Amino acid sequence: ATNTVPDFSTAGYMEGDVPIPFVPVAEVNGQQVILHPSNDGTDDTARIQAAIDSVGTTATLGADGFRGAVLLKAGTYYVDAAGGLLVPYSGVVIRGEGSGVTAGTTIIYRYRDTENTYRDLTYLFTFGTTWGGGNVYLEEDGDGTLIDQEHVPVGATSVKVSDASGFNVGDEIAIQCLFNDAWLAHMSNMSQWSWTPESFDDELFWRRIITAKNGNELTLDASIVQPIESQYGGGMVKNFRFTGKRTKIGIENMRLMSAPDETILNGAGLKVDEDHAKFGIKLTRVEDGWVRQVAGEKFWGGLVEVIGHSSYVTVEDCSMTNPISHVASGRRYAFSIDDSEFVLVQRCFSSQGRHDFVTGSRTMGPTVFVDNFSQDLVDDNGPHLWYSTGILLDSMKALKAKPVDGIWVQMGDGHFNVQNRGGNPATGQGHGWSGAQVMFWNLEGKFICDAPNGAMNWAVGCIGDIVDGEGSRSPEEAPGIYQSQGKHVADIRSLFYSQLHDRKGTNSEAYHAAFLPQQKNGFIWDELQAWGGDGLFLDPLVAWFDEDALPLTFTDVGGGLLSSALKIGGIIRDLNLLGLEEGYTATWSLQSGPSTASFSPTSTLVTSVQFGGGGTHVLELLVESSPLSDISFSYSAVLQIEMDMLPTSAPTSSPTSVPSASPTYMPSSRPTSFPSSIPTASPTQAPSRSPSLTDHPTITPTASPSSFPTALPTAAPTASPTARPSGHPTESPTSFPTSAPTASPSSLPTSSPTKSPSSYPTASSTNAPSSTPTVDPYYSQSESTLVSTGLDGRLLYEGYENQVGATNPSGYVQGGASNTVPDFSTAGYMEGDVHIPFVPAKVILNPNNDGSDDTARIQAAINSMADLTPDGDGFRGAVLLKAGTYYVDNAGGITVEHSGVVIRGEGSGVTGGTTIIYRYRDTENTYRDLTYLFTFGTTWGGGNVYLEEDGDGTLIDQEHVPVGATSVKVSDASGFNVGDEIAIQCLFNDAWLAHMSNMSQWSWTPESFDDELFWRRIITAKNGNELTLDASIVQPIESQYGGGMVKNFRFTGKRTKIGIENMRLMSAPDETILNGAGLKVDEDHAKFGIKLTRVEDGWVRQVAGEKFWGGLVEVIGHSSYVTVEDCSMTNPISHVASGRRYAFSIDDSEFVLVQRCFSSQGRHDFVTGSRTMGPTVFVDNFSQDLVDDNGPHLWYSTGILLDSMKALKAKPVDGIWVQMGDGHFNVQNRGGNPATGQGHGWSGAQVMFWNLEGKFICDAPNGAMNWAVGCIGDIVDGEGSRSPEEAPGIYQSQGKHVADIRSLFYSQLHDRKGTNSEAYHAAFLPQQK
Repeated sequence: ATNTVPDFSTAGYMEGDVPIPFVPVAEVNGQQVILHPSNDGTDDTARIQAAIDSVGTTATLGADGFRGAVLLKAGTYYVDAAGGLLVPYSGVVIRGEGSGVTAGTTIIYRYRDTENTYRDLTYLFTFGTTWGGGNVYLEEDGDGTLIDQEHVPVGATSVKVSDASGFNVGDEIAIQCLFNDAWLAHMSNMSQWSWTPESFDDELFWRRIITAKNGNELTLDASIVQPIESQYGGGMVKNFRFTGKRTKIGIENMRLMSAPDETILNGAGLKVDEDHAKFGIKLTRVEDGWVRQVAGEKFWGGLVEVIGHSSYVTVEDCSMTNPISHVASGRRYAFSIDDSEFVLVQRCFSSQGRHDFVTGSRTMGPTVFVDNFSQDLVDDNGPHLWYSTGILLDSMKALKAKPVDGIWVQMGDGHFNVQNRGGNPATGQGHGWSGAQVMFWNLEGKFICDAPNGAMNWAVGCIGDIVDGEGSRSPEEAPGIYQSQGKHVADIRSLFYSQLHDRKGTNSEAYHAAFLPQQKNGFIWDELQAWGGDGLFLDPLVAWFDEDALPLTFTDVGGGLLSSALKIGGIIRDLNLLGLEEGYTATWSLQSGPSTASFSPTSTLVTSVQFGGGGTHVLELLVESSPLSDISFSYSAVLQIEMDMLPTSAPTSSPTSVPSASPTYMPSSRPTSFPSSIPTASPTQAPSRSPSLTDHPTITPTASPSSFPTALPTAAPTASPTARPSGHPTESPTSFPTSAPTASPSSLPTSSPTKSPSSYPTASSTNAPSSTPTVDPYYSQSESTLVSTGLDGRLLYEGYENQVGATNPSGYVQGGASNTVPDFSTAGYMEGDVHIPFVPAKVILNPNNDGSDDTARIQAAINSMADLTPDGDGFRGAVLLKAGTYYVDNAGGITVEHSGVVIRGEGSGVTGGTTIIYRYRDTENTYRDLTYLFTFGTTWGGGNVYLEEDGDGTLIDQEHVPVGATSVKVSDASGFNVGDEIAIQCLFNDAWLAHMSNMSQWSWTPESFDDELFWRRIITAKNGNELTLDASIVQPIESQYGGGMVKNFRFTGKRTKIGIENMRLMSAPDETILNGAGLKVDEDHAKFGIKLTRVEDGWVRQVAGEKFWGGLVEVIGHSSYVTVEDCSMTNPISHVASGRRYAFSIDDSEFVLVQRCFSSQGRHDFVTGSRTMGPTVFVDNFSQDLVDDNGPHLWYSTGILLDSMKALKAKPVDGIWVQMGDGHFNVQNRGGNPATGQGHGWSGAQVMFWNLEGKFICDAPNGAMNWAVGCIGDIVDGEGSRSPEEAPGIYQSQGKHVADIRSLFYSQLHDRKGTNSEAYHAAFLPQQK
């Protein structure tokens, strides 16, 4: 445990040792270089560049390293040249006269790069220079000396070398890790993402200055931020040379803007032009520079990019707002630090960015982001790629948002992430580990703080959810060190400022210039948010005193007392005042106090004061412009200093009361103990600390909300008199109708109920938030109006509009509010009309009890059932496997190819029931080879066995068939009769793909849906050309998107009346195969326990699954009317990666019900696959230790209900599953890989999240809708989304369950079947009611 948190305080201009200076306007040929706006809108590029060049080439370089400033007087300037403005000179500062929206200096960059893509990098200002070929950083290879230590710890300030004879005190050196292949392998095999040892040689090294030398030990000016290990190649120290650098450069006090074409919009109404400037400011190869009091607007990249091994740079009091671009990769990096070090970014504000405060590839550090605020953050803050080191994100806050119809909608807390971001296996390119030795200190947001092997990251004092795995591409990585999670570290409000205090002390003007009085007393997020980048942030004048000098000593001077001198000072932050030619005056005075105050001198910013006694004294500093000035300024700042009467000699210990300095503009109730509570120990000493800092801890996130139940409730909520009764009633509940409803399901209303609350707008996410300006659209309703309970106890359905999007092919509003939530209750065995039967056994097997293979005899017993005649219900009988253990060893597992066969055991317990273990190992092939223990159903030959031949059938004769409808009008119904089974097919066209966020980019075609996505229905009535259906429409059919067709349906390959029940199924992996995180990852064993393919009217009930790498149940191949209930899938053995751990998977099937099931350690526990037709229902299920999410997964599945479910997230750490808070339920556009043109695209539509608990992405595609009603937990849209610009679906009763409709599925089943039906009661238990 020799590593310690490094000292980050050396970041910033001149290593934080001096304040940023005010540089006077330069003089060239006796004239000050001052420009005025032309005021005629012409291009100012040439004259601004000429002014810069004249200072850079002609002005004298002063002893302080500055030539002078170019002053741009208040007004608007225009730059039209392709290269923008260049400042390739040392000692030059560019200054304006204010950064306000309406007052100050504004420069607008109007150049448009219409010939090239967004990757061409256009900058308004470029500071620094380029260099020629060759290695200008380090000495030639072979020079330097090796580090002679087995381990150089993080936080160290010295290093031992083999031969220090070539180095002297004051030398600037480069410390280089000689990374080897073992390091890459230990770091989760980073070589798979094209990382090589050579790619770090001249890119990732750490510049330091030798401050002392003792033999071969070199003492350094700054901490080590990367452990140097001999086993990973060790390290080297080299002399450093940087021939291309430019020094003492700054830009300040102005507003910079790009000039995009704001008429270019995407489908979500977002301005997306990218033929304009990327960044406002680029600093490349700059040493000792700054950007301060600069506002940026509309750049598609960001305001500031620090790059090219720049160092000792401060960016402060800056803002980046209103970026204009797509919200996609490579855009919206507001403050970006890349391959640089000793950079400080403080008191900055950004809005609508993707990565606001971010480091790029191999950024050396220290890099400090402190007291910044992210408004409307889409993705995350933190290191981004390729192993940046020594980063501090300190006292920051982020709020997430996404654009909806051109308006940014709040989505809760934003992200701070450090993680292994993985890569693309197809190309071998990737981000990999984003960073190490990264500290998250006193942040508020959401967090992924993972740590690579051989290094560490920390999260201390952070408030917000640990969401590890949510946006992570490598969820198996171990977490870093979390301490004080959920509670800020109060006595060290800012780690950076506390470390700066330890290093500089309060007697230093640099210390006080670094941060404002408001920062000393608390967080400044509210101030940053209110400021928003308009003008000077906070006070133009601040006052300070040397807190470390207290307590003062008093001396008797001729009958009175006089204190020791106390250093006080003022800092003028208004650069316009500092720039006055006539100057200003500064006057100190005693405003109030019990004794005297003597200033020496009185009329300077920095002076000293002596008091005539103790008590509270209030001092005022008044700074005014000269009477000769044309502009009038008058600023004052106040210090409040509290002192006890102290003895005439210095006390041996500090007084118990802490002296304070509180300017009057700060509430006196704020804490005043900041400086005195900072430890005085050197930061290079290892502090006393908790033992958990030395080990990988077992991370337990903060407690779940107290409203979560601790057990399955046995009673319905008591808040609503209409809630279903609890317990085990002896008769039908009296609050329900006592007989089945007389109306058929087709009586579901297709328009809004007349008693809908008048205060609620039409339930459509196409309503811009401005329609309810005082209400958050996500929390505007306390109950559901989409589905509500009528006076007769039956459900009422309110109409809604589908998502329209910013553009619409014909301007036609699709169906208006004629859509309603569909009836999902027809899912399950026999359409839910009868309960699952008990089928008598016809063949009985007993276990061998000798461990031999039972495959042949089990298969023979099943095959023998083919000789039996099905009974009147269609069943041949059951094969009963008596209690005990059976073994299956053959490649194909067990197949059940005949209708009417049930497989039954005698219990699914861990002990005492029927267990079947599948021991076959597929060692020759990859995990993609699909091995199943049980396969139910059959395959077919070639040809289309689903639909009639192309050309048959009849077209739908409606412009719009709404969701929820139970009838359809066709052109010619003569070929159809009551009782016919039909297929309803959308004839999707290219316009549909384009309107759906251009799904053709992911290889979607209209043809890919023709025979895959259709909806089976039965005709229950016929009236002319109108056909009434047995189940709701779950996809809107639009004439503008190709319309639809009705065809007769034939399914020659199906098997019916099939079931498996009452047993435990297990795979037999090799559990000695582990990955680097201690997780069992063998995949040469069975994928699923049960596969149902082309099965109609089947079930899986009371079956436990264990160790399968895929899951327990896969329903596939256009299966239908299947129930999976009372089942579990636990302890899957596999990598935690794509294609694995889908516990209950429904793919290209419909009318499937999954209820009362449990899963643990899955990636997608309750999931649908590609083009799954629906209705599909998941109700009353629980996900324990969920890694990714539940919901539809890819390629547009429809009609899905996730009802009354809960998910808890976790990730494996050292072989143990660690809780990470709430799990995810997502429906979204999952995008794809632009390089291959392959992708998941929209995962689903007409998906209902009802009364769930977890975290949610509920987006909706254009022309369709998704809903989240009564869900408790964070809306995290964009967090795991690959297309964060998509519009949200309809959210109602967010944060509050719908009490009177506990389960939408069971309530719809009640309406359809009534409580007189045995099927209704068999479907769910009294506890569920």
